[in-house]
Amino acid sequence: MKMKPFNFFRFFLLAGLIAAVGAGCDIIDAPYVVVNTNNIPADSLCLIEAQANDPFGAGTPAIEKKVLLEEYTGHKCGNCPPASAVAHRLKTVDYPDRVIVVSVHSGPLAQPAPGASKFATNFTTQEGNTLYEEINKAYYDAVPAGFFDRKLRSLGSGTWPTKVAEQLALAPEVGIRMYACFNADARTFSVVMDAKYLVAGKDNDYFSVYLVEDSIVDWQKDYNPSLPSEDIQNYTHHDVLRKSLNGVWGEKLTVDGPTAINSRFTRILTGSIPANYNEKKCSLVAFIYDQATRQVRQVEEILLIP
Repeated sequence: MKMKPFNFFRFFLLAGLIAAVGAGCDIIDAPYVVVNTNNIPADSLCLIEAQANDPFGAGTPAIEKKVLLEEYTGHKCGNCPPASAVAHRLKTVDYPDRVIVVSVHSGPLAQPAPGASKFATNFTTQEGNTLYEEINKAYYDAVPAGFFDRKLRSLGSGTWPTKVAEQLALAPEVGIRMYACFNADARTFSVVMDAKYLVAGKDNDYFSVYLVEDSIVDWQKDYNPSLPSEDIQNYTHHDVLRKSLNGVWGEKLTVDGPTAINSRFTRILTGSIPANYNEKKCSLVAFIYDQATRQVRQVEEILLIP
């Protein structure tokens, strides 16, 4: 894998940057992505590279409202493929880069069949099971179900385009920029999340960072009558939730008291990629939400390896 040339002047800034992190520094200018095959700790490399530019400075993209679509699904749910197709179209065709999908395999129809020739793969996660119990089950206890910024919801996908459009019409309250470093040898990574508030008065905000994997080919039940069988062997699963980097409900982002306009917060998280995950299809999804209502203010996604 080709390595990005390393700037040795920045290397001498390393000790100071690590000291700043140890002191609890909240504001670090950052943008974007490098594959690290040096022995420099990934989080330190991220900090060095993140200092290069201001992610919200002149010449950077305007902050837009983006929508988190959490799709509750299961590989033994024959009614789920049409809903997944709607979610994928919203993300890739209708609103590229503005709709971010996390596919949560959970509930009875997501359970694996260990040792069987079909549906043996376990796509469920502890985080997904908790989300199903505390968010989806409170309203539906069924799949397919969609939640939009954890504010709007729908059983089945008939109204998903309308609900996405409704959320996208809102003005952004906060912007998120992300930068990731991946150590190909160790299969570890770090991610820097930089947030900038566009409105004042927000308090008690939390942030979560999820690892998702796209384009996983495996079994899926599909009740489409035009198919020769309802058990599809080579179905492509998109945006599958793999794990959370900081717990199912994330961590507190804002300091005590209301935020001010243009207040900035930076957080750094680390993780690893299991050998059976395709790192080239993995991405990191970060979102900021009101801890009291669980409603998402903003969301962003970055490929682990662009």
